[in-house]
Amino acid sequence: MIHRYELLLSLLQRLSTVKHLTLLLAIIIDGVQSNHFIDGSNLKRNIISLMPHLCHVNFHIRSVLRDASHIEIDAIRQSFIKEQESVDCALEYFTINYGQCHIYSVSFIGTRLDFISNQFPLFDVKNRFSNVT
Repeated sequence: MIHRYELLLSLLQRLSTVKHLTLLLAIIIDGVQSNHFIDGSNLKRNIISLMPHLCHVNFHIRSVLRDASHIEIDAIRQSFIKEQESVDCALEYFTINYGQCHIYSVSFIGTRLDFISNQFPLFDVKNRFSNVT
């Protein structure tokens, strides 16, 4: 689990010549630094736009936010529509004032899922999670 999002961004931004990128990240976002989950706009602005040679990206990013304000899942999905990406997300809020958001490429590329609840769409007709054991 990454606690220093700025350090991660600094490292990723140095990969300007990468053509294919796979990101499997779990990030705790301190409410002082940011008050929102990682979404499509954040991904594009802070990572993808700084990699001019990038042709293809697959990802599963779980962002955890303390004192998360409630937003609708469609707001996160809408952040990917401009890019016409095949992505989905799961958004969960917990009684301990934490929220988490999973954003992931379709088809899901990971081999495991951590810290999911019954809100997470594990199985559907597209068999998105066939790699997960």
